[in-house]
Amino acid sequence: MGKAPYWRLPAQQPLIQVDIDEEVLGCNRPVDLAGIERCQSVPPSTDRKASNHGIGDRIKPRQERVAKLSEQRDKDRAKLDEKLKDQSTPMNTAHVARVCQEVFEDDAVIVFDGGNTPSGAIFTIRSACPIPALNPPFRNARGGCGPGAGAAAARPDKTGLLHHRDGAFGFHPQEVETAVRNNLKVIFLVCCDKQWGMVKINQQLP
Repeated sequence: MGKAPYWRLPAQQPLIQVDIDEEVLGCNRPVDLAGIERCQSVPPSTDRKASNHGIGDRIKPRQERVAKLSEQRDKDRAKLDEKLKDQSTPMNTAHVARVCQEVFEDDAVIVFDGGNTPSGAIFTIRSACPIPALNPPFRNARGGCGPGAGAAAARPDKTGLLHHRDGAFGFHPQEVETAVRNNLKVIFLVCCDKQWGMVKINQQLP
């Protein structure tokens, strides 16, 4: 964060950091001016100065871009929903994600582990509230069982769902015992095809 080329070079960009926690000041990168304060109490004059740097001129193009992306999202959504009409055997595992969406509460926490099944579920499940679905950064290392239990511990009033495949589940099945021992409300959903699906796809490539 704060690095070139996405941001200017540090020498070209003075940085002011305001935070209520003094330990995080300057942690990301050196700051030119640091303040321990709640953001809402920053002087209004600071807000006025920020608004005079052409920010308003850049908002409309971004809004137009977001509108186009939203339109494309809806078109892609319609294509995915069309595939769910297929009731043939073997089952399209996207049906699993769709049923989960119908059964679980809108704000239930869903954690996706590695594998083809949860990767497809990410495109099938539609979020009805902010951050109900988590895609762990080490998902490719099949590390979803721990975050699944952790999400249930963080929100004990909600049912958690860990969506993964048999290969990924085989890495950390001991986390089921962790969940039971701590009375966590988490469901470990395993889609089983008795193979390494992602490896099989690569082996089938010409």
